[in-house]
Amino acid sequence: MFLTVLLSLFTSALICRAAPTLENERCGKPGEKEGATLQGNWNAETYSPGTVATFTCVNGYIREGPIRMACIEGSWLDISRGQCKNIVCYKETVINGIVQYTKETYRDGETVTLTCNEGYQIEHNPEEPRTCTAHGWSPPLKCVSKKCIQPNLPNGYIRDPYRFPISPEAYYNYIYYYCDPGFLSPDRKYYGTTTCTKTGWNPEPKCYKKCAVPTSDSMYAIISYTTRSRIYIEGDKLRFQCYKDHMTSNGQISGEIECLPDGKFFGEKCSKIGQACGEPPVVQFGDITEIKQNSYRSGSSVTYKCANYYKLEGKEFITCRDGEWEKEPVCRGSCVLQQTVMALNNIYYDKSTEIENGLTIQFECMEGMVSENDLRATCGNTQINYPKCSAGRSCPPPKISNAILSPEKQDGYESGSSVDIKCEDIFVLSGHINVKCENGQWDELPQCLKPCTIIPNSLERNHIELLPSESAPDILEHGTELNVKCKANFKRPGSVIASCYDGVMKYPKCFSGGTCRILQSYLDENFLELDESHDNEVFYEEGETVSFKCKTGYRNRNGLTGTCTKSNRQPAEYILTYPYCEEESAV
Repeated sequence: MFLTVLLSLFTSALICRAAPTLENERCGKPGEKEGATLQGNWNAETYSPGTVATFTCVNGYIREGPIRMACIEGSWLDISRGQCKNIVCYKETVINGIVQYTKETYRDGETVTLTCNEGYQIEHNPEEPRTCTAHGWSPPLKCVSKKCIQPNLPNGYIRDPYRFPISPEAYYNYIYYYCDPGFLSPDRKYYGTTTCTKTGWNPEPKCYKKCAVPTSDSMYAIISYTTRSRIYIEGDKLRFQCYKDHMTSNGQISGEIECLPDGKFFGEKCSKIGQACGEPPVVQFGDITEIKQNSYRSGSSVTYKCANYYKLEGKEFITCRDGEWEKEPVCRGSCVLQQTVMALNNIYYDKSTEIENGLTIQFECMEGMVSENDLRATCGNTQINYPKCSAGRSCPPPKISNAILSPEKQDGYESGSSVDIKCEDIFVLSGHINVKCENGQWDELPQCLKPCTIIPNSLERNHIELLPSESAPDILEHGTELNVKCKANFKRPGSVIASCYDGVMKYPKCFSGGTCRILQSYLDENFLELDESHDNEVFYEEGETVSFKCKTGYRNRNGLTGTCTKSNRQPAEYILTYPYCEEESAV
């Protein structure tokens, strides 16, 4: 009734707008509304009858329904009763992850930090904090299983056409790799296998340098070989026993040598006691500071120095001990990044062009490109293996009903580009307002949720009616709640609210008699869930039958329905019977 009168007055005001306006029929500036601000210019002192004021929400608030007022007979009256509500985000439990919450609720723009358990990674933009928005946490609080990217394999290669990244749950979750000549896998073969697990590739795919095996005569010692094949790779060790009248430089008659990445065994060697040494070892990109001699007495030393732009690793000086020089140092050079090579590989590194020897850096793909392999690379004595990026597959225009795309392209979007999503009027966005194309795949697309209309037959069927003070618009946006009341001689426990959800009005139901309530604890005890046909209704009237279903992994022998019945006790109670589900293995 109120809405009819209000619209009648508003219509009359519009019809009469051309007639002379009495001063007492004009309105001043519209009043303020919580969390809202007026749209347009409102600098005049008074406004004529029929003027409509539209409000929009300020930051930190979200609009629920249109908010409009009209000037009618000197007063501003609501012609639609939308409102601006505080944007609030609540704590969520994250499967396989932990959120560092500091309070119970968060306002618009506030952030939290998400950490995923071992073997899991943050879905969507892991480097960004999770922010409270009008549509919930964005990006979402979600951890997903890690996938294995193509491994970086120095001194080796992957020949077969695998499709990376590979999931640990995939049926074929392993790969074969092959080593360059002179290198072997941990199994001492020219190839190796590795499996994708939640913690990465296991075992780590790697190609080790094969070492030339020394002979006993070259060592002046008896060597204890550990394998019949006498195939050794870096990290392997061999024990030896010096010949008679020989010992190592540190006075031992036995010792151990180790296979190093340069393909040579290193360690103390046996020599005849007091024997002189020949010329000191040659060091690439370095030399000794003294005048070189043909022979050096046991106990004498020489000092090494590297060329410019090279750095000495190891002992600066070495000593001749009983015919053997100590291990010479190495001169390592830094890597200078080549801009032309990076451009050809569609990568860049913007921190420095000179990389210290042994340092691992992370390259980045150029805009719109995706990596073909691991973007990390290590400088090894002036050499670095550049990763490669290539143009990713483009994405077709995202198909979102009732959405407006910006920019809108009919021929698709390049990999790396993004598009803003906005819903048409009266539709409500659910999800991210911006999505990105990555190698032919869009991020999770949002939805434009549909509005609802009130159906009189549905009100009648559920024994409810609108409140006299509630003005129901013809169209309700998704998420709008509408206060209703039970008809005469009907009742319902708790609040009586109808709501719009994606084009479907959800109506509460009122009852003429006693009611039973679904209890979650009883559902859990009996391993039950409510059947979808009941649309999560929690109240049922006397004599009504309720349908259930068993939880996953359980089944029932005797039927999945219950009935709301009245007990014989005084005062009367209403009891709902619950069926029972057993584990499938027990049935």
